[in-house]
Amino acid sequence: MASLFRLGPTFWRVGRRLLHGALATGLLVHAPALARQMPPTGILFLHSYDSTYQWTRDLEQGAREVLAVLEPAPEVRVEYLDARHETRADIRERFAAWLAAKYARPPRVVVASDDAAVEFLLTHPGLFPEVPVVFGGVNSAALAARLPRSRFAGVTEPTDVNHLIDRILAVRRGTRRVFVVTDRQEASIELRTAIEAAAREHASLSLTYLSGDVLSFRQVLAALERDTQPDDLVVVRPFVEDRDGTPVDAADGLRRVIGASRAPVVSPSVSDIGQGLLAGIYSTGIEHGHRMGQKALAVVRGTPVSRVGIEPAIDDQLIFDAQQLRRWGLREQDLPPGSRVANLPPSFYRTNKKVIWTGVAVLVLQTGIIAALILMARSRRRAQRALQEQADALAASNRQLDLANRSLVREQEGRQVAEEALRQSQKMEALGRLAGGVAHDFNNLLTVIIGQSALLAEKLPAGGALRAGADEIRTASDRAAVLTRQLLAFSRKQVAPRTPCRIAATLRQLEPIIRRLVPETVTLDIRADDDIPAVILGEGQFEQVVLNLVTNARDAMPEGGRLVIEARLEAVASTLLGDPDLQPGTYAVLRVTDTGVGMDAETQRQIFEPFFTTKEPGRGTGVGLATVYGIVKQHGGGITVNSSPAMGATFAIYLPAPQGAAVTAGADTRAAS
Repeated sequence: MASLFRLGPTFWRVGRRLLHGALATGLLVHAPALARQMPPTGILFLHSYDSTYQWTRDLEQGAREVLAVLEPAPEVRVEYLDARHETRADIRERFAAWLAAKYARPPRVVVASDDAAVEFLLTHPGLFPEVPVVFGGVNSAALAARLPRSRFAGVTEPTDVNHLIDRILAVRRGTRRVFVVTDRQEASIELRTAIEAAAREHASLSLTYLSGDVLSFRQVLAALERDTQPDDLVVVRPFVEDRDGTPVDAADGLRRVIGASRAPVVSPSVSDIGQGLLAGIYSTGIEHGHRMGQKALAVVRGTPVSRVGIEPAIDDQLIFDAQQLRRWGLREQDLPPGSRVANLPPSFYRTNKKVIWTGVAVLVLQTGIIAALILMARSRRRAQRALQEQADALAASNRQLDLANRSLVREQEGRQVAEEALRQSQKMEALGRLAGGVAHDFNNLLTVIIGQSALLAEKLPAGGALRAGADEIRTASDRAAVLTRQLLAFSRKQVAPRTPCRIAATLRQLEPIIRRLVPETVTLDIRADDDIPAVILGEGQFEQVVLNLVTNARDAMPEGGRLVIEARLEAVASTLLGDPDLQPGTYAVLRVTDTGVGMDAETQRQIFEPFFTTKEPGRGTGVGLATVYGIVKQHGGGITVNSSPAMGATFAIYLPAPQGAAVTAGADTRAAS
């Protein structure tokens, strides 16, 4: 009976092979008929293992989530290589033939998961020869290097063993021996090579290899039970098959390795903590599947496989088992930064979760009832407050409308002032043209009168009545010539040689003359900054401007008062409303202020007109301020007046400063006013 039980597994393997052979033969015979019945396949998932493997399910789920954006949704088929249980070459050949018959109409793209499926497609080039392959979860760098880039693209899962060992040894500083447990697969050989390279950086470590390519799985377990000690460290890659080709269930083999070892066990390729592993490298199959799905999506949409490429998905975050930490005397605070801890002991909250949430629900219900009662009691007051707020808002809106209306009124008044200034400027321009034309023609007549009176005086004897008449004609002609020059200055048609004029120095030179012009009842105050740069004016014209303004101020103070003359450099920020021609810039400003009788608005609108005067007949020609206006405008400047009855007057003359002149600290920066 015992021998029959021992032969049972053998009979099972033989029967399974016969069944697979019959199935493959049947498919080959009926392949044409099946192909005619099969609809075209969109995407084929080919998995290395079976549907019970969580990593496989997570990879497929992640890829499907990305591919779900395709419109219309392609047909998706799934096949399993079952490499954890079956590794024989003849079975693989029959499986390849079965797939070829089943998918006579090949899929658009094959999505392969893990090393075995990719190796299977690489070693069977006749299976889906023109179909691009997108893979994920490949650990073997050598396998990835052998893949033709014209057909294969995907995401590898390289194992960062050096990173794992460095961090584990930083926590367990007393470890001196490391046991490396691997099977006979290519990825396991690469793991041993990587561990050897990592161990070279730790001279005190000794390595012991328990490899499935030279030992059976039972011998590996026996060696772990016999040789390991608590201070050692075991690094394991799950077994799939040993030296005899015997398949080993990866999950079951990992549990048996952990059970046989008397030292903590870590794995660079397992992230499922809870079966006894101390630590692993944290990696989720869903995230890996997302990366794989993104590449498959690009291929389906027409991107060439060679451009999609192969890239690594390196996961270096360690995950530790809380129970194993306590078992081996390790503390969470000693773990490397960024590490995760799983299988934490149940907290008070987890233990009493239902009771806590039931109490919270009751408390919330009671609070809601109380709140409803309070809200009902306060509803009337809220309504009253709402009405009051509406009334306040309406009042505030009315105030805003009133302010807006006042703003519009002020804007309209400002616009009217600007329009009046523009009309005044245009009127002065027209008067200037008229005065210039009259003065020009009158000057021609004066030339004849002066010339003829001079000739007449030369021919008449001195002392005679006729000679006296000729001299009187000459004197009147000279006064008329002065008046003509004033009219030409107002009209800006007088041409005079231009010279630099230092304003401060000129005012000091004029001070004695000014003091003789004003009576003793007038207090004179002259202030001028020495740093005003020279301005370019016609010869003697600045002196004429000053004396005309002083004369006008003197006549406005018959009972005495105060006369202030000041000059400085100022920056004008915007156009002055009193003179719309004046542009922003830097100006040498002369201000003449008196405390005389002042002027009303109507007088101010006419003061710069030729022959306008408020003096009695015979006491002035009324062209003094017109001359000032013409000189200033002729040199690109501006002039403003600020006055009111009985409050005196201030005349401001703006003369352009040379380019580059800077206003010194403390000087005014004036805007439009």
